Amino acid sequence: MLSDTYKEPRTVNLAIRAYSKVWDMVMRKRDVTICSEDLRRYRERLKWAIKLQEGLETEHPSLKEWNTITLRIGRLFCEKNPRDFLKWPDVVDTMAVDNAVFLFQELKELKKCRNEAFLSLLDRPVIGNPRPFPQNPRYHGNNIHHAYTLLKAFEDFNISIWETDAIFEFGGGYGNMCRLLHSLGFGGTYVIFDLPVMSILQSFFLETSGIVTWSAGECSKVKLISNYDEFSARVDRQFSQYSKKHTSFIATWSLSEVPLHLRTFFDRHVGEFDNILMGYQNKFGEVDNRQYFKAVCGKAVNTAWYDVPAIGLPEHNFLFGKKE
Repeated sequence: MLSDTYKEPRTVNLAIRAYSKVWDMVMRKRDVTICSEDLRRYRERLKWAIKLQEGLETEHPSLKEWNTITLRIGRLFCEKNPRDFLKWPDVVDTMAVDNAVFLFQELKELKKCRNEAFLSLLDRPVIGNPRPFPQNPRYHGNNIHHAYTLLKAFEDFNISIWETDAIFEFGGGYGNMCRLLHSLGFGGTYVIFDLPVMSILQSFFLETSGIVTWSAGECSKVKLISNYDEFSARVDRQFSQYSKKHTSFIATWSLSEVPLHLRTFFDRHVGEFDNILMGYQNKFGEVDNRQYFKAVCGKAVNTAWYDVPAIGLPEHNFLFGKKE
């Protein structure tokens, strides 16, 4: 998520981060050994991805910003040991929120439900070595955010994304939602579309977390795609007349940040997804997302829609859809 309407009081933010850093120093650092040959392989693929993105030409502000941010992440990966990548500022600021104020509210809701399946998702991942969450140093803030999102869909609207046959995710961050859904038992086809550098980072994170990915040259149900036309074509094929698979779509603060011409695959198939889980800013750049989603979702007459405010995030909403 690119910074836009969400701003925290500076003094509160600094206090939380300072407390988290203290916990980070106190807790025993988990030293993860990454095979040098594997690291060399990821870096070689990243160099190719960086060259590809350096040639990307776009005048759209958010695409230019995402291109710049992900190029910085890719170059840092090539220069530094990535075992601490979940502490890198560009990662924390855009896709791995760690200690934001709204996370305390989300954690409260998670504990209130007492659902052990979701609470088990909160522990910090071994790879990436993120800063501990101040309220419970075993937790990672981004796991809280993703677990809360999945819980909200399940508890309030009976949407269990992990029980479908296939999932398409538009903009997958570093791969954390994919990892958590596999922890909940998902075993079908999982396709993530993202920029080339991010596809390599997702491959690294998922592979080192024990999930084999198709982009790594292995036979896998997890497919990481950085070509928009290929992703769009895969969505088209999924809903061919021969497909009877239950399919879900995820786009948490991603589809809402791209220009309208990159949303056409969603416009075409909005009524065919069995489950939809999205987070979005009410307005982003020149696009009024509330009006956009209202118009597009109105076409899906057989889908029940639930547009609800995101707790602690003014001007941000969750949009859940379930085919009836």
